[in-house]
Amino acid sequence: MNLHRSGLLIWYMFVHKYPYLLTYLSCNFILLIPVIAIENSFTIMKKSFLLLGLIGAFMLSQSQGLKADAWKIKWNKKTILETGKESETVNTKKIKEADLNKKYCLEIIYKEADPAKEKEWTRSFLLYGDTDNEILRKDSTRNAQITAAELKKIFAGQKKIQIYTIAIPTDPELAARVRVRRVHLCTLELL
Repeated sequence: MNLHRSGLLIWYMFVHKYPYLLTYLSCNFILLIPVIAIENSFTIMKKSFLLLGLIGAFMLSQSQGLKADAWKIKWNKKTILETGKESETVNTKKIKEADLNKKYCLEIIYKEADPAKEKEWTRSFLLYGDTDNEILRKDSTRNAQITAAELKKIFAGQKKIQIYTIAIPTDPELAARVRVRRVHLCTLELL
């Protein structure tokens, strides 16, 4: 009796939910079983796609949280630039010519996104003049300090100085194969 009632209940729900299939199924209860199985497989598929979508969204959000290299430029112990994006227009800072006579110091601090890279790569800082000629180089360092007196000599005859960095692998074989690219950190202009 209970089996008969549950069969009628399923049949009643099926007829009201899918009335267009009534003509195809007629009164044969055996044909309802594959239809119910198909309906259950669609719910399983929906749940699977939802789960895959959630996993994909989580992985995408984690990949966008990756850190990039960052650098900080300090003048007289005050941070004048702190960024991780290379832009010659945005990363331009002005320095008063009178400040070059004081006991100020320019400090360049570079932080790698991957700490393991600090041991495997040698970083250098390069200062270039107006005519794209190298004026000063600080090798094998991640923190460089340049006094105001040194900057005054560097700025002699120049209105702006561009600060770049390069990285070379410590492994000589890898260094021979790698193409070195200058990364623009900051441009200093005299007022």
